[in-house]
Amino acid sequence: MKYWWCMECDQKVGLNRQGRCECCDSEGVDLLLNESELSRSDSAASSD
Repeated sequence: MKYWWCMECDQKVGLNRQGRCECCDSEGVDLLLNESELSRSDSAASSD
């Protein structure tokens, strides 16, 4: 499953049919890693 980050809402969101944030309709969304990769990235960053 793909996860998206909205720059306007500043949170993980889904996309609507137009490929925009489903909460605020912003086009400012970025693709995130899947949740297991996010967890590993967080733990790696905290060990630095």
